[in-house]
Amino acid sequence: MEKFKRWTEIIFIIVGLVTTIYGFFQFVDARYAYAPEVSKRFLSITKKVTTVEDTLKYKITEDVANNTQQRIWQLEDRYGADLSRADQSVKEEYRVKKADLEKLTKKLDDMKAKPTDESP
Repeated sequence: MEKFKRWTEIIFIIVGLVTTIYGFFQFVDARYAYAPEVSKRFLSITKKVTTVEDTLKYKITEDVANNTQQRIWQLEDRYGADLSRADQSVKEEYRVKKADLEKLTKKLDDMKAKPTDESP
């Protein structure tokens, strides 16, 4: 009986060690073996987010340019193309809106010309 008890202890110790070593290797494999793959996925997601951000910035700038153009057309419709019937403050607003529209158009052209890297 003493011999059986001793062999049982040895078997349980061996099973415990093998299980511990297996668990350690599984931990190392899960933690470090896929790090390059995770880095690639992270970079891919970052590129997609950057692309979405750039698209959103472009759309917002385009909307601002459209609103500015609408305001210029409203002023021209109300006061004439040369703004001869307008007050000085309206002429100043018109001049500022025209300058803003030129800046926004240049900004949109620059954003459109910016190369986008869509490679995976």
